[in-house]
Amino acid sequence: MVGSVRMRRRAIQFICLWITLVSPRPTTYAAEFAGGTGTLEDPYQIATAEQLMSIGLDRKPQTKHFALVADIDLDPDALSQAALDGSRKAVLSLSAGSLDGRGHEIRNFGGRGIDSTDSLIKSIGRDAIVRNLTLKSALMNSGEAILASSNEGLMVSCSVEGTLLGATGWGPLVASNSGTIMYCRAVVLIASGSGLVGKNTGTIVACCATWAASAESDCAGCIRGGLVTSNFAIIEHCYATGDVSAGSASAGLVGYNTGTIRQCYASGRAAQPLADGVGSGVENCCFLSAPGGGTDNGVGVPLTDAQMRRQESFVGWDFRGDRTDGPEDTWFMPPEGGFPLLVALDMPTSGGSGTADDPYVIESADQFLSVPRDLLAHYRLAADIDFQGRSFSSPMIPLFQGSFDGTGHAVANFVLTDVGNSSVFGILGLQATVTNLNLQRVRIVAGGGPTGTLAARNRGKVAGCTANVIISTAKMGDSIGGLIGANEGGEVRQCSVRCGLAGTGNLSYCGGLIGDNSGLIVECHGLCFANGNLFASGALVGRNSGTITDCYAGGHLNSHHYVRGPTSPFMGGLVGWNTGSITNCYASTTIDSSPISGGLAGWRPEGSITNSYFLLRTDGGGPDNGLGTSLTNAQMRQQASFVGWDFAGETANGSGDIWRIDEGKDYPRLSWETAGDPNTATGK
Repeated sequence: MVGSVRMRRRAIQFICLWITLVSPRPTTYAAEFAGGTGTLEDPYQIATAEQLMSIGLDRKPQTKHFALVADIDLDPDALSQAALDGSRKAVLSLSAGSLDGRGHEIRNFGGRGIDSTDSLIKSIGRDAIVRNLTLKSALMNSGEAILASSNEGLMVSCSVEGTLLGATGWGPLVASNSGTIMYCRAVVLIASGSGLVGKNTGTIVACCATWAASAESDCAGCIRGGLVTSNFAIIEHCYATGDVSAGSASAGLVGYNTGTIRQCYASGRAAQPLADGVGSGVENCCFLSAPGGGTDNGVGVPLTDAQMRRQESFVGWDFRGDRTDGPEDTWFMPPEGGFPLLVALDMPTSGGSGTADDPYVIESADQFLSVPRDLLAHYRLAADIDFQGRSFSSPMIPLFQGSFDGTGHAVANFVLTDVGNSSVFGILGLQATVTNLNLQRVRIVAGGGPTGTLAARNRGKVAGCTANVIISTAKMGDSIGGLIGANEGGEVRQCSVRCGLAGTGNLSYCGGLIGDNSGLIVECHGLCFANGNLFASGALVGRNSGTITDCYAGGHLNSHHYVRGPTSPFMGGLVGWNTGSITNCYASTTIDSSPISGGLAGWRPEGSITNSYFLLRTDGGGPDNGLGTSLTNAQMRQQASFVGWDFAGETANGSGDIWRIDEGKDYPRLSWETAGDPNTATGK
């Protein structure tokens, strides 16, 4: 499991680099696309064979973004003469950018007269991503691989179905991989080569191959494997099914191995049932023993057919629904019976194709945890999910760059434990949006890194989300928020949180909603009860260098002793440390035990504060340090006290009706709030 977390983090680091790439120079193509401008958020749309071939006709490595918007048939009988001519000339390479299949199919690649000596993609550069691409009824007569000759970047959720002939030592998905391949599969008939990848010097995670040797096979002495021909790096959580060959150099999973193979299995006949005996890096792997499988050569654990169908045979593997073997739920046993399957590959969704118009539908915990298999797709939650107290030691979804609409449903009753980036979404990328998601009955035992129930770090857009969470820690840490740990230039709108925070270690930049904000926060509110060694902490935001508009907070903050030389805790009813802007906000937070604190903001008078207020300390609020305007309990219940605010029923300050007030009875509330909201700070 430790290796799996390490590999996922490596993939996350790659994706973080990729999503920050700037747009490259303009490129002219032979065919007009169906739409798009070639950017990540608006890729060129490919709807025809001519448009697909035109990418490769440039003969230069591509750095733009492309997406299929329809199935494409490359059968010569279905192609125009221009497409036929293009198919013989096109050589597609991606040095950066992306190709997103969006679940569509490319059929009959290489079939009946089309040049089939080159792969569909010649090379995938280290800054490129290919995802959600499916090739069906493909035929490779010679050459290296069907989908890609080489991959240095990232391939996610791709598949190949077809026939591979005369490509000694290679594989149908990729001939040579030095990048990362995740959640990919191949179902192929092969004369020579291996089931998925030829040579691996990179990382292969959660992939599978199902294959059979063709009658034309004349490669009895060739090195071949059910999944990979030669492995010099890492293969983890993979399986291969199907009889490889009777040749002495054949193996059920890997033909030649000097790398690491971890928690994998093979179930076909081969001279060497799992891998050859050259390398020693086989960890916790199994194979189907004879008569159905291979004869034990000392590499891997032999299991009978009956044992392969029982979960308890796979000791230390992380199965869904079992809290004792790890948090990632990599494998599951099919309910109809059979050998283990991969959650990311084989667990069905409840519908959808992952596009913006037809998002994947999520109705169960297993489906929710399968979101990382396609981090750029679109999802819709169609039911409440109760994790029944399960613990997770890493983010459920380490990095996300798509859209997730909770549709008002809840994800509830889970624990995030002792790790940096504790959260549901580890990092929300620049293009990510999460909306209308409620997180309830959450407990976090925080580590040292950014911590938030929804996201550890947000660079995208979050709207209409809520959280109810208790956070505790005995460690030093910073950027701890009830909803988001660090809002790094992202946008957060109409969100609310009820947060309890307790810590014995030194904690910096703690906020009921967001720990550290350098982005935009609009129309949000928080109720925070914090007790510990706190520095620069506030009931809404700990440290603000961004923009906060039309927000409010309440609760109770108490800092015991922050051990950092003579540094004062700097507590604020809304914001602990402010160098950004605060406009049209208020706080009713009670503050104790801090020599430098304020009812609205704790410190840094150079920040901008406009039309913002706080409850007097004598009425149960915080001290007046000159940052913001103090109001009595009675004044907090009067609309006239809040100068310049856009209230319902008046137009002098705008027509947005952002605020409402029950005059003389309650403090101002945001108009979008519903009655009985448990995250609302009540008047004193």
